[in-house]
Amino acid sequence: MSHEIVVHVYRADPVNAPKKRLDKYTVYTESALTVQALLRLIYRQKDPTLAFRDYNCYAGICGCCQVKVNGKEALACNTTVQPGETVNLEPSEKGELIRDLVVNFHPPEE
Repeated sequence: MSHEIVVHVYRADPVNAPKKRLDKYTVYTESALTVQALLRLIYRQKDPTLAFRDYNCYAGICGCCQVKVNGKEALACNTTVQPGETVNLEPSEKGELIRDLVVNFHPPEE
């Protein structure tokens, strides 16, 4: 039996659409999913305009997939969400926003 995970995702494009918003998605699953897997499902099945880092080390060491999960910095590749939960996803505050959940962790030095 599938249960739903409700995902609220921060959306903004500082260049083309600077107005910030939260989009709501519902994903149905029978088991826990990582935040990275949730984002992939949303992108592939519901909204191909969602911007997030879809590559990572899959070991929780590179930090490329860092986002805020329910207000706390976390790695999307190893943070899990259980069926029945509601989760809020925002871009990491450790970099400059590029779009949606993508930030530049290494801004150019001046």
